[in-house]
Amino acid sequence: MSPGEVMPASFADVEEMGCGSLMVALMRAMREVGRGELLQVRAADPGARHDIPSWCRMTGHRLLDGPYGATEDEYLIRKRED
Repeated sequence: MSPGEVMPASFADVEEMGCGSLMVALMRAMREVGRGELLQVRAADPGARHDIPSWCRMTGHRLLDGPYGATEDEYLIRKRED
């Protein structure tokens, strides 16, 4: 599945937020997404490459793709079903 083939329910541009702020922003953005729906995230902070996959593992959400995009700063996350 490529990002161009899916329609995210929401988009979060967390810019260059570091770990703590990034995690809070992801949590808030995910509240707006229904169960099983997709959240597209743009995160320019280099640490996001490690932080976003770790956050997904800890919260039970599924990282479908990322980093991708022209600047490799986009991520596609599926909200857990339960």
